[in-house]
Amino acid sequence: KGFFPLLRSIEMFWPFQRWPVIMVLDAEHDEDHWVASTMLPSWVEVFFEAPPRHFDTWAAMPHRGSRDRGWQRAAWSQFNLDRYTSADFIAQMDTDTIFHTWVDEELLFDTEGRPRLTGVTYFNEFRSALRAVGLPEDIDFMAAQPMLFHRQHFNSTRQFITSQMNATDFDEAFHRLTRAVLQNESSDATPGDRHLPCQQSIMGTLLWQHHRKEYAWHIMWRTSLTRMWRAGSPYAKAPALAHRCPQLYVASHVGFWGGIDGQPVALKERVGLEDAGSGSAQGAWQGSHAYTKKTAQLLFVARCAARQAVLAHVRGDSDDDGGEAGVAAESLASLLVTEGRQGNIGDTERSVGALCEAALQEMPPRQLLLGLHNSLFWPGDKPLGWCATPDELLEHWQQHVVRAALRHLNHSLGEK
Repeated sequence: KGFFPLLRSIEMFWPFQRWPVIMVLDAEHDEDHWVASTMLPSWVEVFFEAPPRHFDTWAAMPHRGSRDRGWQRAAWSQFNLDRYTSADFIAQMDTDTIFHTWVDEELLFDTEGRPRLTGVTYFNEFRSALRAVGLPEDIDFMAAQPMLFHRQHFNSTRQFITSQMNATDFDEAFHRLTRAVLQNESSDATPGDRHLPCQQSIMGTLLWQHHRKEYAWHIMWRTSLTRMWRAGSPYAKAPALAHRCPQLYVASHVGFWGGIDGQPVALKERVGLEDAGSGSAQGAWQGSHAYTKKTAQLLFVARCAARQAVLAHVRGDSDDDGGEAGVAAESLASLLVTEGRQGNIGDTERSVGALCEAALQEMPPRQLLLGLHNSLFWPGDKPLGWCATPDELLEHWQQHVVRAALRHLNHSLGEK
């Protein structure tokens, strides 16, 4: 049930009628077939993937909440996503993510039609894999979701890894990579999360190095310039300013949501997380009460932010929001939150407004749109030259979300 919040957010915000949604499941496990048959919406296209060659001889890497070698297998599968579609571009999402605004071309691509990719420094967990294939380690490219790739670059990445591992094909190369990430470790060391052959990190870094002009890059450069050396080597030089412009995020990586102190917390894996209101400690596994509650909050905030933008647009500069026009605008905008279920959310439209006001005060929209899992934010006080400022991006988002929300309301009301 861990990916149900993601599916709900896709249903809310992803244009699945024209951009198909594909899910790849394990062919050999009965429960994967049960899920596909009984729990997935009809608009999800399912492919069942057989175990890769050499799978049983991969170096084992335990991972909480995953089958033996399951996390590695997910990475192997991500390297092969192009085998399941003929689309020119592939947007891939981790299961512990959710969309929080309506998605279309203007948010995923730049004005030249290049897909946007995000990187962040000082936050790379998968250095072992990058080191094993001979790529630099200074930027983590799995920072934001979805990751949007040219389809042909999946094959380019497989070929690169095959060459770096001196293998005859990618399956053999990946088998070798599961062991290469353990180099320079003591013989009795237990493989951990940092040893994952992470597809997002490898592919993002490879494209940054060799296909830079084919993407629009948004690198959140956080390395301190006061320390020019690290372990005897100089820090990497900061990218050109054009690659460090802020961007709007359309999704949140909830599995690494920030805690009260703003530091990243693995919400889905945090043992002993206090359940608000109960005082009892619970393990916050993905799909657990704590994780589900957080995704519900973020989706509610996303809808309330859209409601707020629509209200501001409809009212314009008028101060008279208590007349018939104001009441009508309130009722229309609140449909974005209630989906026609006013009785389940509140007895009056005013109660919807009160709920949204409280939700937006706790989680302002800019924390979703300009922050990486509410912990890392684009700076707003630096001279960014020709880059759009965060405030300008938020203004752009408001215009975008009003158009998308009104289309959504028109479609929803037309079905009733």
